[in-house]
Amino acid sequence: MAAEAPDPYKFLQITINPDGTFTSSNTYGTTSANIDDSTTVLTKDISINQSKQTWARIFLPKQALDDATQKLPVFVYFHGGGFILYGPDESMGHVFCSNMASQLGVIIVSASYRLAPQHRLPAAYEDAMEALSWIKTTSENWLQSYANFSNIFFMGGSAGGNIAYQLGLRAAEQADNLLPLKIKGLILHQPFFGGVERTESELRSINDPAFPPSVSDLMWELSLPVGVDRDHEYSNPTVGVHGSTALEKIKVLGWRVFVAGCNGDQLIDRQIELVKVMQKKGIQVVSRVVEGGCHGLEVFDPPKAKPLAKVTFGLNALIGRKKSNIAKGLWVGDWKSQNAKKFMNYSISKRYKINSYEFGNELCGSGIGTKVEAKQYEKNVIALKNLVKELNPNPKTQSKILGPSGFYDKKWFNTFLKVSGYRIVDTITHHIYNLGSDATDDPNLITKIQDPFYLNQVAKIHKNVSKVVKKFGPLSGAWISGIGGALDNGLRDVSPSFAGGFWSLNQLGMASTFNHKYIFICLTCCFSTGALLWHWFMGSNVLFVIQKADPNLRVYAHCAKKKPGISLLFINLSKDRMSNVTFLNDQKTMRHNLKSRGVVRPNFEFRGYQNKEAYHLTPLDGDIQSDIMLLNDVPLNPTDSLNILAMDPKLVDTSSPISAPHSIVFVTIKDFSAPA
Repeated sequence: MAAEAPDPYKFLQITINPDGTFTSSNTYGTTSANIDDSTTVLTKDISINQSKQTWARIFLPKQALDDATQKLPVFVYFHGGGFILYGPDESMGHVFCSNMASQLGVIIVSASYRLAPQHRLPAAYEDAMEALSWIKTTSENWLQSYANFSNIFFMGGSAGGNIAYQLGLRAAEQADNLLPLKIKGLILHQPFFGGVERTESELRSINDPAFPPSVSDLMWELSLPVGVDRDHEYSNPTVGVHGSTALEKIKVLGWRVFVAGCNGDQLIDRQIELVKVMQKKGIQVVSRVVEGGCHGLEVFDPPKAKPLAKVTFGLNALIGRKKSNIAKGLWVGDWKSQNAKKFMNYSISKRYKINSYEFGNELCGSGIGTKVEAKQYEKNVIALKNLVKELNPNPKTQSKILGPSGFYDKKWFNTFLKVSGYRIVDTITHHIYNLGSDATDDPNLITKIQDPFYLNQVAKIHKNVSKVVKKFGPLSGAWISGIGGALDNGLRDVSPSFAGGFWSLNQLGMASTFNHKYIFICLTCCFSTGALLWHWFMGSNVLFVIQKADPNLRVYAHCAKKKPGISLLFINLSKDRMSNVTFLNDQKTMRHNLKSRGVVRPNFEFRGYQNKEAYHLTPLDGDIQSDIMLLNDVPLNPTDSLNILAMDPKLVDTSSPISAPHSIVFVTIKDFSAPA
């Protein structure tokens, strides 16, 4: 028997009044505007239309006050709330906008709109258009002094995303009349759309604790014009002639559109439908779908709403140097920083967020035909650190310094880090190409990549770098960057194939045991899938694993990520040998026996009552040089909207074996306790 859907009135804590309005017992927190100089973002409230009681809250990054000649982009933002709740002063929305203004270096105009059911749609769309007209004509000081009116985006979350979309349709048809405002695009964050017929994502979310379909149905009932259903053009973007003609105009104007959502949101199928509509019109649209999550992701799970990428720039380390007349490949002299300084100043002027800088050219140790002595390199890294401090004295927002970004050489690293490892270099980086610098011409590479003894060679480098970090860089971590397995990103038909996953995931597992982070340059479909599963399930706490039964079976274990139990990665390098891995509950010793034609008895408790979650990755037709991967026997091909397929596990009995030649398997066991 299916569970009953939640009562939307109780869920929203509202009672409908005889006149069609409602009374809410759900009080939400509000935050006042603040022009306190101690904050990184200044805010103030401005009236737009007193008779309608509409207004806007402006968010201005305080750094804009330092240079009024550098105008900032403007985000015209609309809050969510199903068209019936909240305003720009709602506390969580205020924090979201403030963080966005600070992190992106933009001005945000968060505009209010009249709420339903007193003011049904299209009232909110009309208020949004009026807010845009106000921005065009206002003499408000912050906007006049710091806003770039030729770089405007419409943005909104949930119902606000719907409003931003509808505003885009209207503004596109009046683009000439809005000058000097120039709209560059739309940013739609989990936009609120609907329809009469349930989608698959809505059906599986009937009892969603964050935002079930019964609640969205009520919101549409209270906000749509009286007498229409959810297949109206305000709620369903796949219908309506007006939307179609306006989208043609958006294409002609060259606007860009970004749609963000998550698989855990009941609205995700509606959002994908919107993306398809715009793609068919030839609009430049990009979609991002986060795995899991829920509606209102920025409120309930802020880390998932943050950008996934941090920018690191590699600087030319040879500028100002010259070749030595004494030693082959050695370059001498000081690095000249003028070019780097101009680039950094430009980035700062544009409010670009650069996470870190490093020297390129791989000059440490013996280098790649070119090298610099450690003492000289140390001197130049200190100069780079001082340059970053000079241009941005604020330690909280300063770009970090990475180094030395080359191949590990014990003597060179020790000399370099003896001085620069403490408070100079923030992260120690090194490169690994253990498949060989000449791998592009190596006919035996496909054999090497399946050889456990060959793959183990890099463990010594990890161990030595860990010692160096501990000795000279106690405030730094270790990153393995410049990863492609082989110089110039490896060998055709090997690196982009399933076999590449053997090497890269094994390196990832091995690096984690030495507390190293990885930056991969060569991200193929096969490795990316495995890396994504690693990111989802392998927690930060690494468990010690000994597996002596079969050298072709690689085993890595971590505490599970954001769930009880442990997650394990199995890599079977053998093409014809099946390693049967069986999880047993040994009642006599209360220990967990890991059997693979041998027995290992680690220190943990395993109850074995729950099913394990298993993800089996295998190559198409068993060909490890194929670039098509199967997940639990299903080919991983992109969907029509160019998103990846839902990656669901097999739930199998814990006592059932894991067995397959040439395979990669992730397993999560929830009722497993590993004492520290």
